[in-house]
Amino acid sequence: MLSDGNVIRMVLYVIDEATRLLDTYTQFPGKDEMEQTSLLCLRMIETTLEKQETFISLLRESGSSVMVSSADKLLLGINPRSGSADHLVNVAKFVMHKNTIPEHSLYAVKILHWVSQSSAVQPELVRMFTNDKETSQNLLHGFVECLESDDTEEFEQQEDNLTSAQVKNATRQNILRLLLSTLDQPAPNLAHYLLGFDLQKPVDKSELQDPGVLASPRTCLHSILSTLRPSDETKSGPMCLYETPRLADLAYRVIHALCANKDTSTPVMRYLRTTHDFLYMQVQHLPFLNSQPGETLVLSCQSWLMKTVAIELKLTSMNRQRSHTQRLINLLLDDNVDHQERPDTGIDSQYSQYEGEISSFRQATIIGGQRRRKILTVLDSINFFEFSPERIHLENFDFEAIEHIIKACEQKSESGIVICNVKRVKMIIMNELNNPQASIASGQRQIILQEVKQILEDIMKQNTSKEVIYSKKQAFESWRQVVEVLLTVCSEELLSKEIRQNVIFELLQDLLVKVADDEALAELNSAVPAVLLTLMANLRHCFLTNQSETLLQANTSQYVAMLDKATTPTPSFGFKQVGGSRTLFSSSLQVVLKGLIEHILRTSSGPQRVRANLYGALLYYLQIGQKPNNLCAAESSPTKKSVGDIIAAKDDEYEKLTKENLETILKFGESLMEVVCRDSCDGHDVGRMLALASIDAIVSIDKHSAWLNYMSSKGYIQHIIESLQQDNSKLENMLQPTPGPLKDLYIYESKMALLSRMAESPSGAYILLQCGIMQKLSACTIFRLRPESESSLGPGAGGVESFIPSVMIRYRQILFPALKLCLSIMTSLGLENKEAANKVLSFIISHADVFNSILRDRHNLLCPEHLKELSLTTATIGRAASQGDLESDFFSTDTSVIEYRGHLSRLQRQLIALLPQYCFSQRIHRYLTDMSSSVEQQEEMHRRDMGLIVNEIVCNVVAFCRGIITKSGSSAQYSLVLFSPNLMEATVRDLSSYDDLQGSLISVNRTPNLGLVVYIIRDCSTNFMTIYEDHRQLQRKLANLPDVSVDELKELSGTMTMDKLPTHIRQEKARKILNHRISHRSQQIHLHSYVIENCLFILWRHLEYYLLHCVPTESETTLFQLHTKKHGARNLQDTSRHSMQEIDSGGELSVENMLGTAVSKDDLDLLKSDAVSCINDTFFKKIQEIDQCFGRSRSRYEFTEALIRRIKRLLRLHT
Repeated sequence: MLSDGNVIRMVLYVIDEATRLLDTYTQFPGKDEMEQTSLLCLRMIETTLEKQETFISLLRESGSSVMVSSADKLLLGINPRSGSADHLVNVAKFVMHKNTIPEHSLYAVKILHWVSQSSAVQPELVRMFTNDKETSQNLLHGFVECLESDDTEEFEQQEDNLTSAQVKNATRQNILRLLLSTLDQPAPNLAHYLLGFDLQKPVDKSELQDPGVLASPRTCLHSILSTLRPSDETKSGPMCLYETPRLADLAYRVIHALCANKDTSTPVMRYLRTTHDFLYMQVQHLPFLNSQPGETLVLSCQSWLMKTVAIELKLTSMNRQRSHTQRLINLLLDDNVDHQERPDTGIDSQYSQYEGEISSFRQATIIGGQRRRKILTVLDSINFFEFSPERIHLENFDFEAIEHIIKACEQKSESGIVICNVKRVKMIIMNELNNPQASIASGQRQIILQEVKQILEDIMKQNTSKEVIYSKKQAFESWRQVVEVLLTVCSEELLSKEIRQNVIFELLQDLLVKVADDEALAELNSAVPAVLLTLMANLRHCFLTNQSETLLQANTSQYVAMLDKATTPTPSFGFKQVGGSRTLFSSSLQVVLKGLIEHILRTSSGPQRVRANLYGALLYYLQIGQKPNNLCAAESSPTKKSVGDIIAAKDDEYEKLTKENLETILKFGESLMEVVCRDSCDGHDVGRMLALASIDAIVSIDKHSAWLNYMSSKGYIQHIIESLQQDNSKLENMLQPTPGPLKDLYIYESKMALLSRMAESPSGAYILLQCGIMQKLSACTIFRLRPESESSLGPGAGGVESFIPSVMIRYRQILFPALKLCLSIMTSLGLENKEAANKVLSFIISHADVFNSILRDRHNLLCPEHLKELSLTTATIGRAASQGDLESDFFSTDTSVIEYRGHLSRLQRQLIALLPQYCFSQRIHRYLTDMSSSVEQQEEMHRRDMGLIVNEIVCNVVAFCRGIITKSGSSAQYSLVLFSPNLMEATVRDLSSYDDLQGSLISVNRTPNLGLVVYIIRDCSTNFMTIYEDHRQLQRKLANLPDVSVDELKELSGTMTMDKLPTHIRQEKARKILNHRISHRSQQIHLHSYVIENCLFILWRHLEYYLLHCVPTESETTLFQLHTKKHGARNLQDTSRHSMQEIDSGGELSVENMLGTAVSKDDLDLLKSDAVSCINDTFFKKIQEIDQCFGRSRSRYEFTEALIRRIKRLLRLHT
């Protein structure tokens, strides 16, 4: 049969002769014998195709010289009787005689199924079938007739002796399997031909029609849809589910395959949607009633249908076919009884048992006049329980040996389930029993055979159990797809926020109830956390959407009085507490949180992937209670608030939800703490990061420090800190040009984020210091491996980064968390705690070269990442250097004192040198203030953010200067003087023309002038009022956003080129942009105010020293002359450099050392004369205006006024 010999020729000749005689449709002598012979020939070909691969493989392994060819290639040979390759056409013609010889049709379809699996035969097969139009129509009609048989399936059947009905059902099923196997092959394929697609043009351009429309024939697709059509006489859905469940399962699978295939999806879904309304009619009958013995198959049918519904929802939503999407959404989610009730019709007595069960099931879904949503009833139909067969007890067989045989006989079924081949197991056992060497007593044989029967029955039960579990998993997977598409793809216009929120809560509660039982299937329970994660993500999004609306309402009501100056606010003697969505759903949220935590505890010994999803869901939940930054910015905006508003803000919905969440979490005690902490220290990388993030979120709301104390007492904090030094070598590998997986870097970031969160409380900061966190960071050599230059981002441009960040970005991902941790510790412990500042200072000194290189870098002034790095560095060094003092830790004769002073002096000089660099750089100023129309909105926001970082840098340096001045002495007479007595920067009008001035100001060894402080105050005062007015205008725009015109809305949202964008999306985009700008302006207002206050203090201390306590020396050359004369400037630089070297070598910081030269009487006289012209009433008037409009809302309102009074008194009395 595998060679072109007489046998295969005779077989093909018999088939050809049989088809020729059968096509005459007449009686002839020997017809019965001819039918029997042709059937045997078809069975021979089918058996050959089934076993040829195994035979050829064994033949090759044996090294035989016998030449064979595959049977499918032989079937493509030329028929000598017709002169064409029509052997497969002759085989297919038997399908046309299914009424007279049904068994021939069955084997003909099986042969086509085997042959069509070859990619070489597939194109030839379609060409042969469509070569002759009449033959093509007859063949198609034959396949359709086979599918439209009305015989009911029998579940218990013998394959060796099939009845006529069983043969016809097997033929129908094999035709559908043929369609499934050929559908994914290159077009045009056999499935396209049988389903009625136009083979003369691309498949996706086909137009499917009903039979008879535009001369369209009846195809297999029409037969499938006819089979699946719901009964018009009953409400039980398609009757094929109960009469022919195997066929129904394959039919639904074919429909899903057609809808999922990229070529056939468009025409098929269009035809189903417009002509038959197929999916809507089918979903009306969900969930399908599971009835024995076809429970598994009915559940499988429901799975394929739900997967198809998910595809339909996604495509119609993406293509904006709103009416079709809306009908399906209403059908799945509507809970109104009137909308879902269908008119009653007559009930066929033949199906009364099914109808009665369905009616009782549906009545159970109606509670209190409200129908349970269909998406929930579908979930109810998936039973999470399955009783596994008990382990049998064997007396005559070794149980382990039987298990080994069962394992060896396992194979994958058509559905992909691994089941045991019962026939093969029986054959192996019987061979052992029939072995002559086996000694079995005559009386024991019947007992042993009975035990064999028991073994086989147990295997069948296990196979059935596996099939049921698999069908339930597939049903849940299909339900998950529909839910995820509903929540993630369908827009707010199709699914309102209220319905979405209610549906999510109901789904979450039902799922948590299903997995709460200990007897639930582990296979299904492991799939639930992924759905919980998706639901929690969407629930969080719903609350975030409500937050934006709440913020808009708050802005609208809060700023009306401020924006309308003519309106006098009405005094209120109380406050109104408005309950938000978190208050309304408070009880539901706590039920969800409790269910999540209980599920985490139940899966504590299960797969970490399951708990990883649960940790993700828990994080999403905890984020619901976090107050958003834009709302915090609105509350901290420069607006006068009443006492009632302040009290209400402290007891708002966020605070209430946070308290309730904490109470619920703490109820689970140490059991939850143990599970989460254990996962954070060991296990899979993703699970560790999510566990660390979960602890971070819980610690942030744990005001009682219960989690912090537990982690400290059990040694978890010490373990995390110790692991930082162990991760040092791994992090060094992350800085290689071609690093490995970046998991170690991400785990490090998670650890540092958690430690920073703990350091936000004083008790947590103390614990971290006691555990030696700063010593471990000081010992890490990774911080010393800073790259020399930027490699991925150019100046002033974010650029498109590659998937793997550059070496510099990776280094900053390591450095930034450490600096933030240092800032958190010092902020929590306050200015009075010198120990914290000293330990941070020791960390800085340990890596002094790195911080010097950061402060000294002049090549990336407009790189945002460099500015962030510089901002964190200046904040950390400035705060630590102004608070700490490590000299007490050394002996007076210790050389470490000299080294310490040298490092600290260099860092201080680098910090102070940043002031003129970022205040006088015209390049930075022009770049950050260029907001012309040519600049895109994204670039404009990018520049605004960079400008904010520059303000933070200036703020950090000014705070450092104020800190060391305050630290040096309680009065001006003993304070450290940082600025020379020269107001040149405040007297000139155009700084850009003074190139030599800028060059000297940026010099590290050049002592900055006091005029720089005056210039900063004046510049910040001018910018402050501009920013403040812009802030008010933005608030007005946000309050009036619903009333703006379309063109203005396009401009605000940055969607000028997007004409088809819906209005609500434009408003949402505009709201986000305005909130970002308001937050940005609010931060700028606070930073400018802080800089002005500190600079006023610095100016007052310096003026007080120079005008009251400074004793001038006799000198003919003043500082101003030294600067303006070329020869003198060189001498001044030489002198200052010499003095700085003295400081580096361990000299004490004094006024002369800081200034670099003595102060002459002429310098003081020049200072007095310039102070009168620069520091005048106009100067003070701007500051007082700022204090009047912004300072009243703060506790330090009188601070600025006091400084102004003292400076005025100094100038009035001593100038």
